[in-house]
Amino acid sequence: MPRTTGAQKHEPASFGFNRFGIDPSAAPPSGGDEPEWLMPRARKPLSRKYAKYYPNQASAASDLALSSPGKLVIAALALIMLCLGAGAVTASSISSRQDQLDTLIASTEPIASSSLELYSALSIADAAASTAFVFGGIEPEDLRARYLGANFDASRSLVNASSQVGDGDGNAQRMLAEISMHLPMYAGLVESARANNRVGNPVGAAYLNEASQMMRARVLPISEELYRTQAQRVAESHGRFVHPPWAAMATVLLVVVVLAAAQVRLARKTQRTLNLGWVFASLIMTLVLLWLLVVGLFSRAEANHALDEGVRPLDTLATSRILAQQARADETLGLARRGESGDIEQGFSDASERLSAKLTELQQDERVTVGTRAIETAIAAQEGWQDAHQRMADLYAAGDHLGAARIAVGAGEEDSTAQFARLDEALQDGIAATRAELRTSITRARTALAFAAGGVMALSVLASLAIAGGVWPRLREYQ
Repeated sequence: MPRTTGAQKHEPASFGFNRFGIDPSAAPPSGGDEPEWLMPRARKPLSRKYAKYYPNQASAASDLALSSPGKLVIAALALIMLCLGAGAVTASSISSRQDQLDTLIASTEPIASSSLELYSALSIADAAASTAFVFGGIEPEDLRARYLGANFDASRSLVNASSQVGDGDGNAQRMLAEISMHLPMYAGLVESARANNRVGNPVGAAYLNEASQMMRARVLPISEELYRTQAQRVAESHGRFVHPPWAAMATVLLVVVVLAAAQVRLARKTQRTLNLGWVFASLIMTLVLLWLLVVGLFSRAEANHALDEGVRPLDTLATSRILAQQARADETLGLARRGESGDIEQGFSDASERLSAKLTELQQDERVTVGTRAIETAIAAQEGWQDAHQRMADLYAAGDHLGAARIAVGAGEEDSTAQFARLDEALQDGIAATRAELRTSITRARTALAFAAGGVMALSVLASLAIAGGVWPRLREYQ
């Protein structure tokens, strides 16, 4: 067997394929595409955790965010947004409270006062019209002047209330419109009754009864409802204002705490003292918090003062005046109708007992220090009126109608007319004093909030600038 050479010995006996199973002489596949085995393998994207160690493969934004200057800028921007947000929330809360006080002092409270004046004027007119029929024939001039003056006051109060009611208060507009519709009808019935009474026609009593029924069953209840509604709105507005702006205070307190925590962390990271700009911003936001606290506590104190010296006694005095006028109308109308003594006494005694209870409760309230002299005068006049009414009731029960009429509508100092006049005047003085105190307290609270909204927002912007000013020197160190 012939020997083979060394070259022949090491040649592969695999028909042209090398040891990797590839034919080096084979042409590449058609289409120009590289074989799959020559294509580079796809690498997984680098984890964000290791991005800072491979700056060539990390994004510029990630580099900036993860670097020390980037973290400082992000922290500063977050603190600036917190300061501006707290300032906006606080300014909005203060502006809302200012709007509530403006509405209360310019609209809600005046409407309630006009409604009470309207009820009082209508009651006085009804009582004066009934008193005229007690005399019979031509009534005295002063009684006629009282009736005409009450009608004038009712018309004026009606106009004032209508001009103060806004478009959104449809219920008040409806009640005022109904009173406006019935008031001329009432005046017409009273004039018809007066004309017939002067000539002695018995039909005059029927006209008076119809007018009084319209006033007492429809007009006065609507007027009282109008006053109660507006007084309730005053109480609700006051109740909302009593609470300090806790939400705004909590927001500013949160900003102060975050600023303090950020300064401590920055000092530990940089191994330096506190940042002066951020310290100044913390002091500014602390000043905002103290301002809010002082304003909130002052407004709360004024609101409580308005409640004790204004809202509560004013409502009691207004109710007392309404009860006094109801009792007077029952007293005079019963005599004019010449009804049974029991009927006359029932209406008067019910209203009189409630009136006495209201005045006694108000006198014993230690929180009330305004209008105390008026309250004492009203209690004394109420007691004198009850004595006069009792004398009138005794004469009427004995059949002495003229003697009872002299006590009820006469000009004597100890009679019912004089005592009721003193009572009504004292109640008016008390109402005026408590209303003035209420409006004064509201005005003081409104004055305390006058510059708070703009001042708080300006301080918040100043704190934001201080934060930016504190960051800028640190950023320049990285250049």
